[in-house]
Amino acid sequence: MTGEGSPRLWDVATLFLKLGVISFGGLAAHVALMREEAVRRRNWVSDEQFLDLLGASNLIPGPTATELSAGVPAASAGGGPVLGPRHRGTRC
Repeated sequence: MTGEGSPRLWDVATLFLKLGVISFGGLAAHVALMREEAVRRRNWVSDEQFLDLLGASNLIPGPTATELSAGVPAASAGGGPVLGPRHRGTRC
């Protein structure tokens, strides 16, 4: 279930710039703020999708918050939970 449709690039950029400026406290703070904004306020993804993205982000090497910040807009645009719309239907 995606919310009000795909977020615009400007909306994504301003949201994560805001989160980068105001958030302090590590991964738990970032994830809580991302969930509040992306799920509750903006309705970009459902709570279930967000939790799936969080689980997948923990499996990918690298900073979890960075992987999650790439996955939320991609999932709201109709792509897979982590890879996004351009990787739909591709094979390894």
